[in-house]
Amino acid sequence: MYEAAAAAELPDEQLADLVSQGDRAAFDSLVRRHHRRVFSICYRMTGSAQEAEDMAQETFFRLYRHRESYQTGRRFKAWLDRICVNVCLTNQQRVRRLGPVVRLGQTDASSAAGIATSNPESLDPEARAGVSELIRSVQKIVTTLPTPYRAALVLRVFGGLSYQEIADALECSIGTVMSRINRARIQVRNHLKDQQ
Repeated sequence: MYEAAAAAELPDEQLADLVSQGDRAAFDSLVRRHHRRVFSICYRMTGSAQEAEDMAQETFFRLYRHRESYQTGRRFKAWLDRICVNVCLTNQQRVRRLGPVVRLGQTDASSAAGIATSNPESLDPEARAGVSELIRSVQKIVTTLPTPYRAALVLRVFGGLSYQEIADALECSIGTVMSRINRARIQVRNHLKDQQ
């Protein structure tokens, strides 16, 4: 076995191979490394910090539960993103079927554990308020996009993935990814114009 500190230095794919053999330290390293990004993707898909945290936990739970299905040599990030998107889609289907889960003390979307972009200090209070309102509007619009568009846009803009990585995660062609992102951006732009 290896030291936990050494695990932090290993590439994702090697850690995933170790996880597939049941190595908890490797799993913990992957969770620490990717939790913030997975949470961000879930938040952009759901629009709720509490739901996003639940979905992020479910993503890592499923990753561990299905660890033996990881194929050596496969890009770990694409595999993780596919699990994350599937968890979010399953949650959305449940919400449509059963209605939303109401939680006491649910976090306001604007505070979302630092997910909302912080305002530059150089802006005056009025400009900061305008930027904050724009960010909230865009976040709200993104949660209303059709699921295929939202998933592609969130993975590109908020997840920082390349078109190829998104295509791998969503199991579609690069052309389809580009089309979905373009359509999502057009819809966001049109919604923003309608609000003015």
